[in-house]
Amino acid sequence: MLELNFVCPCYGLERNQSLIFCFIFVPAVIFFILMYIYYVLNLGCSINRKNCCCCKCNWCGWNLCMHCFVPPIVWIILMLLDGRYIACAFTDWSGHYEVADGGGLMRWCKSDHNTDETLRRTEELYTTSQWYGFGGCFVLGLILCTGYCCCYEPRGQNPNHQDPEQQDGERVGEEMRQISPP
Repeated sequence: MLELNFVCPCYGLERNQSLIFCFIFVPAVIFFILMYIYYVLNLGCSINRKNCCCCKCNWCGWNLCMHCFVPPIVWIILMLLDGRYIACAFTDWSGHYEVADGGGLMRWCKSDHNTDETLRRTEELYTTSQWYGFGGCFVLGLILCTGYCCCYEPRGQNPNHQDPEQQDGERVGEEMRQISPP
């Protein structure tokens, strides 16, 4: 899913960061927009709130958050877990992009001088990025599990919970009984 032939430009910090910013956040924004359009068009959530709310804590925005924000967040987590994108973004030296000796699939911007120090720095960036990716997975999992366990309840499962329209209908029916003669 992630680009196997990604090549860091190795031009220095500013150009590398702008490229990686586009790599990470442009697809995330596109995922968000597509999910929002899909959610609104298919479920009619913005037109009829009853279609999008099956939350016992009456926070209908939870469904919208779950559907629209999860794919972009997963994309960002995948980019962090890969490691090479953040390593490229924080490479502040010029050089040429190549596979590290003995580094497996690790690629880095090999500097013309002090290669041991720059290789060590690249390895640290890979590791740090992956730790943030694992942390993001953990936090996202906690949020989704907590939200699902605390808020999600299929419609009709809670006998004490009534739709506002149903409550209005019962209130009108009771008013009619009070008005009508015995």
